[in-house]
Amino acid sequence: MLAALPSDSPWATNPEVLSALRTLLTQQPRPQNYAAVLNAASSFKTLMRETDLQQQVLSGLNDPNPEVQRAAVRVSLEHFLADPQTEPLVKTAFAHLDPSATGVLLEEVGDPKFMNRHAGVSGGAISQDQAYFLNKNLVAIKRPTDLLDNPLVLSTVLNSLHNPDNNVRAAGLDTLRKVKGVEQRPEFRAAMEQLQNDNNPRLKLIAVSVLEGKKLSEALKDVQPGSVLDFNYFVAKIEPILATQGADGKACVFCHASHVIFKLRPPNDQGVFSDQDSEDNYKYAMHVVDINDPTKSLMLIKPTRPTDSAGNVGDYLATLDRLAEATASVAAFRPEIEQRYQERLSQRLMAATGPEFNQQRLLEEIAVMVERSDVSEELARMTAHIGHFRELLDSGGESGKKLDFLLQEMNREANTLLSKTGGISGKGTRITELGLAMKAEIEKAREQIQNLE
Repeated sequence: MLAALPSDSPWATNPEVLSALRTLLTQQPRPQNYAAVLNAASSFKTLMRETDLQQQVLSGLNDPNPEVQRAAVRVSLEHFLADPQTEPLVKTAFAHLDPSATGVLLEEVGDPKFMNRHAGVSGGAISQDQAYFLNKNLVAIKRPTDLLDNPLVLSTVLNSLHNPDNNVRAAGLDTLRKVKGVEQRPEFRAAMEQLQNDNNPRLKLIAVSVLEGKKLSEALKDVQPGSVLDFNYFVAKIEPILATQGADGKACVFCHASHVIFKLRPPNDQGVFSDQDSEDNYKYAMHVVDINDPTKSLMLIKPTRPTDSAGNVGDYLATLDRLAEATASVAAFRPEIEQRYQERLSQRLMAATGPEFNQQRLLEEIAVMVERSDVSEELARMTAHIGHFRELLDSGGESGKKLDFLLQEMNREANTLLSKTGGISGKGTRITELGLAMKAEIEKAREQIQNLE
């Protein structure tokens, strides 16, 4: 709750709360929820101006814990970047990010929703996220923060193109596609000159395409058949193997007809693949080939593994049905939960502040905190993710990474749901059970997807 405290809240200057947070930040050994403490501290500008704590946050950028890295990145971008006193410190810290921290930075820069977490919500207004998912029309919504407008951030993202990690270089390119006219920047051109000799075939192809005049967004599109792996070799040597019956009397092309990642089209009655079938089979084959280390390709490894149902579309559909049912059940409990939360919060605040506290201000504070505990956004996003997952399955599954990303987002919504409804009696206990059931279903599906990857 403190991590989303409105910037004008009186709690942001409360001495007792400040003292408690400062103690947690400096505690040794540090608390297990240290990342959550950093996120909470971001609501308190007084703490963010303390030199020792600034250094502590910046040191967290390369912390072994990814969640601490993420919290440190967010605080640095939100509080230190625009401050002339701390901007040089951020510049030095960003220049020494390890690959993991650089990856986190690219994620947050690419989707900086966290920058609006202290904006506050008044009355019956809904947030921009809610408006998006519920198709509402809002007036005077603030333009989303674009961190790429900041020269230091843009320079750091450009430097990520020289990172030794393939994934970081790829993420850097994906982030830079949002920068208008990036293709004309000298430092970007220099990076493309270097990437055209990269050991990663896909990055190499993207760089060559940009240097030949394509926009980065166009060059990032999926690789066409024949451009990385030898399409003719696949048709002549690999496809016949996939169509040959194994010891169990079944051929790969038939078992994989409804596979999520490696979906295959069988030949006709004469055992011949059409040109379109071969191109589709080739496209999905690229998803299970490691172009950097072919011997580790899933196409080679998977047949030696015990049989599992990782690619069974029916399993995923059943999981989605259970998630949708749990989401609907939580939505039905919302009114009672919100009422119980408001009553409990009112009692605790009155007990803590005493009768001298401004009653009107107390009611306003309760309204804001209750809105922060509202789970409607989480339910809307969960429903949207379930729908998107179904669409990917219906289309044959473009990539296991996309499915895994959606499952990560679903897990995040389930975690937030649990954190917002924890400690509430009555139906709150039932929501906790449903939230844990959601997490179990999501984790099971993630294990299957990662096995495919």
